[in-house]
Amino acid sequence: MTRLSEESAGLGRALRQALGPGTVGVYLHGSAALGGWLAGTSDLDVLVVTESKACDGQRVLAACHSVHSPVELSVVTMDAAARPAAPWPFLLHATTGPDKLMVDDGGGDPDLLMHIAVTRAHGRSLLGPGPAEVFGVVSDCDISGYLRSELQWGVDHGCEAHAVLNACRALCWSRTGWLVSKIDGGTWAVARVPDHAGLIERALADQRIGRRCIGARVGAAELVAAVSAELAASAR
Repeated sequence: MTRLSEESAGLGRALRQALGPGTVGVYLHGSAALGGWLAGTSDLDVLVVTESKACDGQRVLAACHSVHSPVELSVVTMDAAARPAAPWPFLLHATTGPDKLMVDDGGGDPDLLMHIAVTRAHGRSLLGPGPAEVFGVVSDCDISGYLRSELQWGVDHGCEAHAVLNACRALCWSRTGWLVSKIDGGTWAVARVPDHAGLIERALADQRIGRRCIGARVGAAELVAAVSAELAASAR
């Protein structure tokens, strides 16, 4: 059993006990579902769907600590999962490393847009029915707008490797409709964006060893600008 399989199974068992009988499903998304998960570096990204309108945050957080990897978890209602739409409401966010609990104040969380889209397409069920039976379709218009906003944030505030590889996977989605991991997006883009191949290869190398470089160089900003322009054009 791989470390990912072992930790996923353990987390699923702990969450089942913490959340109780109202739980509809527990799903892995992000790199753990897309194939880019790196032991010791990557988070376990989890979406929980529940029939209830409330859950015990401290019990959920304790369940997240049942595994060694950091966990980022969101709990949503069945309705929010089945009919995903702004403001992207949630019941609870829980993260470890450092610990944080947050309940929805009415503003929702736009990140759930992409979490739901990835979970529907590629999510791994730790508990409950298949993702496509639980999660509704997120529109291409919503995905395109989200990707553009995330790309600019990455250039302004994020890690260069993440900014570059997020641009690559956004470009992959724009041209193919595929939702892929950072590593798969970079690998796909190397041969298709030759002017930035060296930049992408460096970002892939950094991602594989977990090296973070805050702030983006000129080349990264140029790539992000080009991809953002293509996304905007395709959305018209």
